[in-house]
Amino acid sequence: MKVTLGVMAVAFPLTAFAGDGATARFVGGLLEIIGGVMMDQAVAEEQRKREEFRNQEMQRIEETNRARLQTQNRELQRKRNEDVLTAAVPNWRAIVKSNDFQAWRSRQPKAETLADVITLLNRYRREAAPAAESLAAEKEKVEATHPGWRATIKGAEFHAWHLRQPDHIKQLGASPLAADAILMLNIFKRDIAAAEAARTATHGSMSLTEETQ
Repeated sequence: MKVTLGVMAVAFPLTAFAGDGATARFVGGLLEIIGGVMMDQAVAEEQRKREEFRNQEMQRIEETNRARLQTQNRELQRKRNEDVLTAAVPNWRAIVKSNDFQAWRSRQPKAETLADVITLLNRYRREAAPAAESLAAEKEKVEATHPGWRATIKGAEFHAWHLRQPDHIKQLGASPLAADAILMLNIFKRDIAAAEAARTATHGSMSLTEETQ
């Protein structure tokens, strides 16, 4: 009989133990031990494989979740950037799709940041304004939308509001385009109306409180 343990092989002639019961029991016990060790090794190997598979699966799930989160973050940032662009340059989508803009852009420095993009778009709108369209004609367009706008922009209220605005809003006032001036005046009147409504609401609330006292 041949017993294998690891890489070692030992031959036991069964005839040598024919009359020796103690030796035969020893050999039987040894075989049981060997069998148990081999079984334990097989179980341990199976557990190792299961653990390895589980770890690989957890890693795959983690990588999938990380990729999904990165995609969501990129999409969220893209939406935020588009909202900022729309607030600064309402017709930016139409501008960037035009062939004229693409040709003009190829001659400009590369825009590295969102602020650079806004500056680039505003500069294009100023430089691309039709030469035949005079400043006087643009001012007439503003007057048609906001009668008395010249007096408005000279007033203290407009001046104080203008000082609080971010650069991309202030740049609208430097544009030769009527659309930019109209947009700036729209924003100004909207803000003033909102502030007045808030003051009215606050005053009404205070009056109601005084009457109940």
